[in-house]
Amino acid sequence: MTKKKLDFLSGESVINCGKLLNFGCDNSRYSKEVKNTIGAKGVYIIISDKQRYIYPKKDSKVIYIGKAVNLFSRIERHRKRLEWNISKNDSELKYIWDNDRYLYMRNHGANVYYIKAKTNKPAMKLESEIMLEFYRKYQATPIGNGARSLKVVAQ
Repeated sequence: MTKKKLDFLSGESVINCGKLLNFGCDNSRYSKEVKNTIGAKGVYIIISDKQRYIYPKKDSKVIYIGKAVNLFSRIERHRKRLEWNISKNDSELKYIWDNDRYLYMRNHGANVYYIKAKTNKPAMKLESEIMLEFYRKYQATPIGNGARSLKVVAQ
């Protein structure tokens, strides 16, 4: 199990699932980390392979922070959407605004990390805490989350 400490998280380390495009390969090749996400609720963090994004206070490789009742299913949906995005050319994507996060992943690579929610802490509360820690450190939400995520942090 590969753990990583993210500079904006004061508490737990995150566990690496690997590259987003390799996440759902086939059942016989799932890593132990990927198998651990099946049926688990928690928060996942998608981090760029090579690009650091400029935020008001500091730069970071974090593209997206999300929550899931079933981490495996949710990350798998991101993988399929990224594959779809990669199969399109730029002119086909020109007016699809909700694909911004996938353009970042497509152009800069994407690794998935996760934190399982404890039974006494729902995934939504964990996500809000992590988003708030990110916001405090960088004075912004991750580039792929957009402005809607800030409403969750403010609640």
